[in-house]
Amino acid sequence: MSCLQPIFDVVIECTGNAAGFEHALRSIRGQGALILKSTYAAPVTINASIIVVNEIRVLGSRCGDFATALQWLAQKRVDLADLVTARFGLTKAIEAFAQARQPNQFKVLIDCDR
Repeated sequence: MSCLQPIFDVVIECTGNAAGFEHALRSIRGQGALILKSTYAAPVTINASIIVVNEIRVLGSRCGDFATALQWLAQKRVDLADLVTARFGLTKAIEAFAQARQPNQFKVLIDCDR
């Protein structure tokens, strides 16, 4: 399916489709982590061998209460601007990941429009 080499230590899968899951799984280095943020509409077939052989950790990430979160955002009860510690354009994505690894960073954004 993909010629992508397994180069990432952590991959966050948030496409919501089986092809995205497969692509994410094949892009993780051995002993890496796959964080599942997707809610899939249909069952996803998993080749568990790649997870076992490459010792990949799989972790689900619960979304939480969106209605309350959106209401609080609309009411400006939460200021998200203070959470962003750095912002990079897409062409500087590698630098953004390096910055995000620094201990003093909370949220580093890659802005595709920048």
